[in-house]
Amino acid sequence: MTDLTIRPIDGSDRDGWEPLWAGYLAFYEQTVPRETTEFTWRRLTTSHEVEGLLAVNATGEALGFAHFLFHPSTWNVGGKCYLQDLFVIPSARGREARSSSTGKPRSSMGRLGGSTSAWPNDRRS
Repeated sequence: MTDLTIRPIDGSDRDGWEPLWAGYLAFYEQTVPRETTEFTWRRLTTSHEVEGLLAVNATGEALGFAHFLFHPSTWNVGGKCYLQDLFVIPSARGREARSSSTGKPRSSMGRLGGSTSAWPNDRRS
């Protein structure tokens, strides 16, 4: 995949992010109330409680997202990065979008002094 950009989610990304969010929930056979989606969107775009990255192709199509947060740890001084949600559209899976989406939070974690990351890999349990 060429011309892939991974960038922070911002307020103008709602139309690209929301179908990905719906696909993510469907993949894990989950539903959330509309107010939870609204609250999640506000958190991603107006606070630093949860950070978000969006993978977009050269035409601006949203291909995937990563939601993550930083938190203190009793195991180190720098803290940890928790990768909460990761979703890539089926047509982009197994290519650069997924590895790039996980690499950016890890890169940010290092710049902020974090030393490890955690990612729950099965939400269905």
